[in-house]
Amino acid sequence: MFKANIVNKKSGIVTYGITPPKAKTEKEKLLTIAENRTRRINSLNCDGLIVYDIQDESSRIEEQRPFEYFPALDPLNYTVDMHGNTRCEKIIYHVVGKYTRDEFIERLTLANENNFHSVFVGAASKHQPTRIRLSEAYEVWRSHAGNGLLGGVVIPERHHSKNDEHLRIIEKQKSGCSFFVSQCVCNLEMTKNFISDYCYAVEDTNDQKSYFIFTLSICGTVETLNLMNWLGIDVPKWMRNDLSRGKDILKESINQNIKIAEEIKKYCEEKDLCYGFNVESISPKKAEIDASMELYEQINKIA
Repeated sequence: MFKANIVNKKSGIVTYGITPPKAKTEKEKLLTIAENRTRRINSLNCDGLIVYDIQDESSRIEEQRPFEYFPALDPLNYTVDMHGNTRCEKIIYHVVGKYTRDEFIERLTLANENNFHSVFVGAASKHQPTRIRLSEAYEVWRSHAGNGLLGGVVIPERHHSKNDEHLRIIEKQKSGCSFFVSQCVCNLEMTKNFISDYCYAVEDTNDQKSYFIFTLSICGTVETLNLMNWLGIDVPKWMRNDLSRGKDILKESINQNIKIAEEIKKYCEEKDLCYGFNVESISPKKAEIDASMELYEQINKIA
């Protein structure tokens, strides 16, 4: 239902997001991880599975990363090899700067053969070396597009600091993006500010509004909270306090995400903007993954 809902502009998509296992994961363990994930995801009856492409973001911020960075398996090959039995549409992230033009063409060809959708991701910072730029990736897409849809990333925090995220999104629409997935949303004001600026800008130019999928992530420990902060996710002070000082941080995280989803749904409907949600667990800890499954079921009722 992922593609159909986007093409028909029907709100209510709910996806589940995962990160590929570490590149050094032993094959036997990798098979077990993939089987467990497939079983959990199939039990949710997801509209789509989002598989992230991880990059080292140390060039984006001077502060030391809370946890050591380990390269992950390639999301495209991992999904082809390990998630053929996962019963939903697949959405693959591509950090385009990792690849040469020829490598990128090969990736899109493989994605097309498997009817995957794609999300193009730019460099983490201007200091990060890249092999091809995002604009070049869009050129490749236009000449090698298959049946899958093309998506982009939207970051409300970037809109808060630069006040031009809505213009970036409009340009990405012109380049072929038909949907956008947000970074994890914790700050409602920043998110609503972006939605408002985007909707009015599109209305002023008589363009079509795109489809936005807002990411919600479970936070089950103070360590996860610190990692979210390092990743550039704006967690308001009151929310940090309630999460870190509460009696049950997982329950508090679920409740806060439900409130965020309800408010985003209401505001998008007021603005006549198509919306969906993506649920993830930043942490690989079992308790947080289990909580993300519970959150998914609650968000599915809301959407």
